[in-house]
Parts: sequence; structure tokens; C-alpha cells
Amino acid sequence: SVKKGTKLNERFRSSDSVERAILDDKKFNFLYEDETSCHFMDQTNYEQIQVNKSILGEKSKLLKENMEVIVQFHDDQALSVELPTSVELKIETTDAAIKGQTASSSYKPATLENGIKIMVPPFISSDDTIVLGAHHDTTFDSLGANDNASGLSVLLETARLLKQLKSETGISPGINIEFVTFGGEEQALQGSKYYVEEYIKRKKPLFMINLDELSTGNMKGMILQFPELYKLVSQELNKMNEGFKCHILSYIDTSGDMYSFTREGIPSSILWRWRFVGRRNESNYTHSPSDSFDKINFRDLKEYAGFLSRILLRLSLIKPSKWPLNKMSAEKIMERANVEKYIFKKTM
Repeated sequence: SVKKGTKLNERFRSSDSVERAILDDKKFNFLYEDETSCHFMDQTNYEQIQVNKSILGEKSKLLKENMEVIVQFHDDQALSVELPTSVELKIETTDAAIKGQTASSSYKPATLENGIKIMVPPFISSDDTIVLGAHHDTTFDSLGANDNASGLSVLLETARLLKQLKSETGISPGINIEFVTFGGEEQALQGSKYYVEEYIKRKKPLFMINLDELSTGNMKGMILQFPELYKLVSQELNKMNEGFKCHILSYIDTSGDMYSFTREGIPSSILWRWRFVGRRNESNYTHSPSDSFDKINFRDLKEYAGFLSRILLRLSLIKPSKWPLNKMSAEKIMERANVEKYIFKKTM
């Protein structure tokens, strides 16, 4: 009996007939769990049901808030719960890789956010991260369309594209990608400064890409603050075969949220666009009432989001051990920044 969870051995002749059970499948969203049951909500009428955890077994540990499941009923009684074919979970802890370990030769234990223990390749870490950032504030006299609704919208669209890629193909980033928006950029980078101060108490991200004033000109590639990542990033850009190039800044750029990461020695970058070739005429403004949505070039923004989703995925699949470290100390960076902060070059 499926309802009672009991078994009965019974013999039937070939001529015997049995009543066929009629089962109904309904879509529900997971809400929460208590000690004995998991609670779900019907997507059509918003009615809630509870299913005993014994029916789900170990699958109950994989449930996440608002996850869509299929509940199978017989005579209005829930018999089983079908989860999605894949579930995305964060690695909370994992052991350090042993020197000489390779992904092909061995795996190491890791614990997921729900407490489940699994085995993962040795290059996987719980806190290796790439940050994609954009500020969501503007100045009091500006409508803020280009500075910086353009950067914010591209950040959100890039996150959506990577989520869609995961949903449709099962392909997901190899290491964590954090999508972060900052307040107070126009007030001396207050938001990003606070974020970095809190972040580095855990571990510095491998890389930061800052999105600011994107609807101003065609993109040429990426601009790096430090030279160490030039070879790694250039190789991935070349593999994309789109003609994108990589450039290294000759001075410490203090003009945007990238600098909050730079000053702590975190490799950082911006997109290579108008800064070195000049703005489009219709975008030749900053911090003014002219920064309105009718001047936004949406084709540019779509191009940026497509580019970022591709390069972020590529970079995230590179083992953290292959990422070169920045060689410049925080003290030297601050020293240079104080000397070079008024430098602004329009070359190339």
C-alpha cells in the first residue's frame, strides 16, 4: 500500500483484473519545513498543503524556498514529490587541496549549504569568487540614465543570462560569481569601500569587473588595473574570436568603485570603451539633467551583457590556482594613487 507504506505479497492469475489507480500531478512551490512536514503552495489557487518528510526521504534536504515541484496525488492524498532534475547549492566548506592533487586523479569532501556532504574536484573552493559590480546611485542634478542605470541594467541582464544558460543547458560557472550593486559611489565610493572592508575579512575575490556609464560608445574589450592577469584574460578574449582586446592602465584609476578593490590589491577592471576613444556626441555629458533615458543606446547594453556572460563563464572555469597574484603591495598602490589620481588619459 503506497498510502500506508506497507507491502503485501499476492499472486494473480493472467486472467485476473485489478483496478487501475488514477494519479494526479500538480505543480507546487516549496514554502518551508518544520520538524515533521514540508509545506507547499498550489500555484493556481494558492492553497497550502503539508507533506510528511517520510514521503520525500533524503530529497527534503534539497528543497529551497520557492522551488517548483510536482506533487502526485491519489484521492487527494499526496503520494510523492518530484524535484527539478538539478538543484543549485552553495558549497559552505571544503578541505584544502593536497599538493599534487589533480581533478582527474582524486576528489575531496565538501559540505553544501544544506548540510549534505559530497565529493568535488580539488580546485573547487567554498569562497573563490569573481565580482561583477555597478553603483545604483547618481548625483542630485542628474536623471541617472547612463550614470549609472546603464551599468546596473547590464549587471542584472548578465545575471539573468547566466541563470538561463544554467536552466536550459545545465552549464554553470565553475567558481562563484557575485553580482553586487553599490550605493554612495558619487559620495566618495562609500558603498564599495564598505563592501570591500567586510569582504576581505573572509577572502579576497580573484577579480572584480566594474560597470559604469556603459551607454557611451562601442566596446573594444577589457581594461586591467594590474598587469598580472593580462595573459590569462587575453587568452580568453582571443578564444571568443570577436576581436576584443585587453589593455593595462598605466596609472592607478581612482575614479570609480573599481578603486575600492584596487587599493586592497584585488585585481580589477572596467570595460574598454569610450574612455580611450571619446564619447559619442549624443552621450557627451556627465552629472547633468541631460543624462536621460532617451539617449541610452540599448544595442550597446545588449552587447555588453552578452559579452560579460561569456567572459565571466570562461574565467570562472579557470582553476583558482592558475590565477596570477597581484604583486603590488597596498602601500605602494596608495602611494601611486596619491600621485596619479588626477591623471586622465584619452589615448589609443
